[in-house]
Formats: sequence, C-alpha cells, structure tokens
Amino acid sequence: GDAVVIPNGVNVKPFADAPKDDPRFRGTDETPTISFLGRLDEPRKGLPVFAAAIPRVLEAVPGARFLIAGRGEADAIRSGLARFGDRVQFLGGITDPEKESLLAGASAYVAPQTGGESFGIVLVEAMAAGTRVVASDLAAFSDVLGGGAYGALFRNEDEADLARAVVETLT
Repeated sequence: GDAVVIPNGVNVKPFADAPKDDPRFRGTDETPTISFLGRLDEPRKGLPVFAAAIPRVLEAVPGARFLIAGRGEADAIRSGLARFGDRVQFLGGITDPEKESLLAGASAYVAPQTGGESFGIVLVEAMAAGTRVVASDLAAFSDVLGGGAYGALFRNEDEADLARAVVETLT
C-alpha cells in the first residue's frame, strides 16, 4: 500500500489551559515578552541567531523583554547580552508547568533552529497556548505554520530577518 505520514501527536490541553498571567512571563502591549526555549549550548537550536537579533528588536521595540529558557552553558552569549540588563533574562531549566506558563504568557515565541528539526512540537504547543510564533523557515516549521499562514517565518540563520519578523509580529 501507499505510505501515509502521520504527524506527531501533541497534547495541547496543558498549553491551552496554562495561566497567561504569571508575572514572570507575561507580556503586555507596552512590555512585550519574546521567549526562547531550547538547549542553550546546542548550536542547531539557534540561540546565537536569536541573541544577535535582540539589539535590532530593542531598537524598534524598546520596551521588549526577552526570556531565554533551557539547560546548558551560554556564558559568551550571556555576557554579550548583559548590557541590556533585565531586558534579557536567562531562566535556566524550567519545569513543564513553567514551560506551559512561559508559552502562554509570552507575546511571541521564537524558534530560531538552524536545522535537524523533523516536526516542531514546540510550535504547536506555543500556538495551543495562544502565543504568536516566529520560526526559521525550515521545511518542518514551514509545514507546521502553513507556509507562514499561522505564524511568521524568517530566513534560516538570518538575524536581521528574524528581527524584522519579530518586530512585525509585535507591531
């Protein structure tokens, strides 16, 4: 018979039901929160691309706040972003309930992965939480986002295009 591709199943209920008002994560129109979630020291997760876009986003949206969650070492990136003070916060590893609240409270979730992604479960989780998604234009992410119909796509590994997509999403 013909092969049929069945996408990953995702339990969206915890994300749809997550509290959106946790002050640690909540974004507002005046202080939008942009979140990143991934292994900090895994290059393909795209933290360097995300970090490089932050100054451009802050130039256009000075009240923005960036929350970076995940395990791993990122000392060079952390020290490079220290000049932005509390506008950029490294949360370290977080629990599943914190992840749900982070995604639900954020103004936008950014997935800057550079490759090796087969589906994009976290994109579905963020959308289930009611959060806008900005993702690199990997085929897997583009498939989940309907080619950009359900979230913003930016050119893979292009921090200027990532910044553009985040600013357009927030404004």
